[in-house]
Amino acid sequence: MRSVRTVIQVGVFCGAMLGCGNDSVTGNEVPDVVGTWHATKVQVTSVANAANTIDIVAIGAVFQIVFNASNTFVTTVTFPGEAPEISNGTYTVTATKLTITNDANSGGEVIVFDVALNNGTLLLTNGSIDYDFGAGEVASKLDLTLVH
Repeated sequence: MRSVRTVIQVGVFCGAMLGCGNDSVTGNEVPDVVGTWHATKVQVTSVANAANTIDIVAIGAVFQIVFNASNTFVTTVTFPGEAPEISNGTYTVTATKLTITNDANSGGEVIVFDVALNNGTLLLTNGSIDYDFGAGEVASKLDLTLVH
């Protein structure tokens, strides 16, 4: 069963950070994802039923991801009144995709996102995950909006 916390740590974990240098990326440029990013949206939506959706930031969670120059990342998710949950792993980035791989202690999952950097906002979209909205796991889409 996938919890909201697991989804966040995976994304993000997962998610997903674009660099301090250029605030926008166009064409075939590879975004510089090194840095600390804070989520303004972490949304999970069922592929079969778009009415099944949750945004953990909207319900009070704080999500942060740090992408290191060594192609490793650390996510921290904090829900109101609870201790922070931390996960880590590795990432790769191309002009159009960001792939995160959680280490075995964080679940070992791999999520591939479409990536865009525009005016200092990093968009990680269309990450494929399975998520349990309460009646068993279903194919879902994970979207993150991150800022420095």
